[in-house]
Amino acid sequence: MMEIATGILRNIEKSDIKDGTLEIPRNVVIIGKGAFSNQQKLTHIIIPEGVTQINVAAFANCRCLKTVVMPESLLGIGYEAFDMCHNLETAIIPD
Repeated sequence: MMEIATGILRNIEKSDIKDGTLEIPRNVVIIGKGAFSNQQKLTHIIIPEGVTQINVAAFANCRCLKTVVMPESLLGIGYEAFDMCHNLETAIIPD
């Protein structure tokens, strides 16, 4: 089960991912350090409006991740947030 504390998504479980996709709740403001790391079932993620920060190594080693859609509210992406995501084909980043 997803672990969210004071707007920070800290951790997810494999069971949170349905058909390769994870729906991040709207009350999330920050994706915490390593929150998605090593989630091999994750292929697509749409980060909802309201998320302002993706922290260090948040998606590190998500080797099956292919698509990431980021919101206009995003202000920062931490170091190595997508490290080792070798199959990442599309990253939609707002202007």
